Amino acid sequence: MKKFLLVIGLVIAAICIYILSIIFAPVPSLDSSLSKLKAQGIPTTLEELIPFELPDSENGALIYKEAFRILDTFEQKYSVGEKHSRKYKDDWKYLIGREEYLNAPADKKKEIGQIVMNDPDLNKIYSLVNKASRMKCQFHKRAEYKKGFVMETGEFGQARNCARLLSVKACIESELKLHDEAVNSSSLILRISSSFENEPSIIAQLVREAICLIGLDTLRSNDAVFDAKDAINENCLDVLSKTNNRSAVENGFKGEPILAYYTCADLLNNSKANQFDSLKAIGILAEKPSLYSIHFYLLGCFNPRKLINEQMIYYFDEMSKAYVVLKMPYHEGSIILKDLIDKMASGRGKEMILVNLIYPGVDRYYTRSEEIGAYIDIASLGVANRLYKSKHGRFADSLGQLSPGILPSVPKDPFSGNDYVYKKEGDGFIIYSLGKNMKDDNGKFEKMGTKGDFDISWRDSGK
Repeated sequence: MKKFLLVIGLVIAAICIYILSIIFAPVPSLDSSLSKLKAQGIPTTLEELIPFELPDSENGALIYKEAFRILDTFEQKYSVGEKHSRKYKDDWKYLIGREEYLNAPADKKKEIGQIVMNDPDLNKIYSLVNKASRMKCQFHKRAEYKKGFVMETGEFGQARNCARLLSVKACIESELKLHDEAVNSSSLILRISSSFENEPSIIAQLVREAICLIGLDTLRSNDAVFDAKDAINENCLDVLSKTNNRSAVENGFKGEPILAYYTCADLLNNSKANQFDSLKAIGILAEKPSLYSIHFYLLGCFNPRKLINEQMIYYFDEMSKAYVVLKMPYHEGSIILKDLIDKMASGRGKEMILVNLIYPGVDRYYTRSEEIGAYIDIASLGVANRLYKSKHGRFADSLGQLSPGILPSVPKDPFSGNDYVYKKEGDGFIIYSLGKNMKDDNGKFEKMGTKGDFDISWRDSGK
């Protein structure tokens, strides 16, 4: 019995010592990790992230927000039930759905066409968005980034709806043989996407990419570019050339450490009870503790600052590595990024929940950004080749002939590191990227985000 009580006493003493070692354990400093980020050009303070704030009179984002308010009111005219129930009347789904509009019955298309082309509220939206897209934009002031990952981003959804509306408008204009107007509507969608280029968060850049994709799909899916005047196509090419996808991708990445820092700083300012609940809410602590996670639970209870700082240090260090990869061409960087993710799946990486919550999204972000970049390139090459034909009476024999006369240079496929594939097809041509599988699928194109093997292509029938 004495031996049993002795063992119990030793176990209790060990547990007490272990808990005391957690309570009084030194909190690691973030300084070294932050210095590493700063050395790479990644902002570590709000002043570095947003060096200046645009005056309201020069900020196109405020004009966008006015357009979004009108669209929000307009949406309610064509919706039923609660606004966020997404149970819309038929009209609304046709107004912001290009595929839905194209597949609608003839009488419904005529009705939607009247609304899209003649409604005074929509015409005001087009005017405001056109004005805003030609201005510098700053959607969030410096202080708003102190909210961390819970920063409000509601206007991003309305920006996407504006792009969808313009896509339907472009389809209608193309059907009405208003080819110049249809290309201009597609170009306006691309300019909207460019308005988000300087927003320093991945979520903003994902929205930018989604809007850009709407614009590229709209431009690619109708024949307006084949029949538009040269001046209109030249303007479209200029808009494509200014759609700086690579710079925008880096801008989005640069804001993430700041958002993570303020998210965690906000946790530490809460009471201990709230800290514990918040750690569970963002996923650093699991809802139900396991034997594996008991150490984190004890840290969360007795020394949350140590837990959070350890998570942030690992997060900063891994994001620093990912930033290097993000600047590489996909055919080089994808292999390295996969290796980084595999390493996190084992060893100490498994314990670092914060980075594991975010890092897989970096992989998707990297791949999608390269797909969008390739799509922009082939659209530029396709429009440039149409202009080449207008000047020379035939399409180019090779992509090299498009530069320097029309394009300053001929871009490379980020997925192969080589030239984009260019083939003549009858009276027309096809240009394509090998896509993320880095294999030639003969120009087979599927909707972006579709699973399976496909290329990213631009086809011109030559008519």
